[in-house]
Amino acid sequence: MSPRKPLSEPRARGESHKESSTGALAFSRLLILVEQMQGRLDALFEAVDLTRRALENKIEQLRAELKSEIAVLTSAVRRNSEDIRHLQQ
Repeated sequence: MSPRKPLSEPRARGESHKESSTGALAFSRLLILVEQMQGRLDALFEAVDLTRRALENKIEQLRAELKSEIAVLTSAVRRNSEDIRHLQQ
């Protein structure tokens, strides 16, 4: 088997060592940018998830409050309906 060239320094036919180093440097910079973008995306996804959870909690809280208020109003309407029936008789 022939020895393999390392992947970090790809060299095309006729490409000088300087050109290869420049390409490797550009590739390294690209990897750094991709890692930075990934970090920012992770932070963004975390922020979106926290916002979603906060909104779900707020919706659940409002739902419970509305359910309680509807129960109170329903009870009041029933009492008023009963009082009206008694007055009509």
